[in-house]
Amino acid sequence: MMMYYGIPTLITNKKAFKEMYINKGSCIAIDNNGDVHTWGDNDNYQLGNGSKNPMVNINKLDLDKKYVKCAISNSHSLILAEDGTLYGVGYKEDYGSMLGMKDSRYGSSTYIQITNPNVGYKVTFMDGENTIDTQTVEEGQSATAPSLTKTGYTLSWDKAFNNVTSDLTVNAVWTPNTYTVTLNTNGGTTNSGNVTNYTYGVGATLPSNVTKEGHTFGGWYDNSGCTGTAVTSISNTEIGNKTYYAKWTINTYTVTFKNGDNVLKTETVNYGASATAPTPAPTKEGYTLSWDKSFNNVTSDITVNVVWTANTNTTYKVEHYKQGENGYTLAETDNQTGTTDTIATATAKTYVGYTENTSIADRVPSGVIVGDGSLVLKLYYDRNLNTSYKVE
Repeated sequence: MMMYYGIPTLITNKKAFKEMYINKGSCIAIDNNGDVHTWGDNDNYQLGNGSKNPMVNINKLDLDKKYVKCAISNSHSLILAEDGTLYGVGYKEDYGSMLGMKDSRYGSSTYIQITNPNVGYKVTFMDGENTIDTQTVEEGQSATAPSLTKTGYTLSWDKAFNNVTSDLTVNAVWTPNTYTVTLNTNGGTTNSGNVTNYTYGVGATLPSNVTKEGHTFGGWYDNSGCTGTAVTSISNTEIGNKTYYAKWTINTYTVTFKNGDNVLKTETVNYGASATAPTPAPTKEGYTLSWDKSFNNVTSDITVNVVWTANTNTTYKVEHYKQGENGYTLAETDNQTGTTDTIATATAKTYVGYTENTSIADRVPSGVIVGDGSLVLKLYYDRNLNTSYKVE
């Protein structure tokens, strides 16, 4: 039997309430802590304590959330949690689906979550320990991802947040970016340590074993003109695709021209270029000049030596002397040719009435052909004493 008072009466089991709703003999209230209290008539389980017994005293319900709104009638009550979830309790056959739930037509004796109409779910977006955004999303709908950036990383999320059917905590997943590296060797060859990409946070070391025939590697540069400071590595804090250019310095070589022990000329020549023979060219009488090796397309230090080839047409003379009354007189001169610095031998002629004198001191029957053509061979012929002449 409920007790009624005609004047305001202090409830000894007092609470600090922020929400209260009364309907006929049933009461519901929410205190400052978000806890739900009910008392009064309970014919249709509207007090939410699992029975139909009326509650004379204020009764705190054992619920697992904090609540902000409430309402009660003689057949059911509703409470709204701070997260937006609606719960209902009550039972009366005549009212049909009074709680709005297709699978609970006649209600319930304890509070149950009302899922139809749609209930909002809490979707919390986290970046590590930091809460970035919290959204309330209706059942079956999608949350909207917050905009986040982090240098050198690509953002993804650890779970889907479309078709939300429950509270979700969605965590940011940061994947370090990988960038391309293009190495323009400018005609060289990367022998080892080639780099085609790098990852943020890791970086990369550019190859140093790079070669180009006839050139010296001068490092990698971030511009095609190869100006500024050479780059040896990509740091772990750099971002973006990279293109580097190999710098080459052409090698130079020394070409030395020699004539025996005598240095005629020294010239510095770029790789693949040609040296120039010394001018004026050295000369040697009776010889033709050539060189012992080519000095076109120079690829190393070289010494080029003179090669003298003896001429085969060097001139010399053969003089023939005949004995007369006053000694020997030149009778005839033959101009001959031969190979320089070889021995030439004169050939005696036949003169009627004369015999070659091979014992005379001035006789020069042979000699070395001199390059300047100055060799003169001399043969002498004595008159025969018993020579008879026919006088007509």
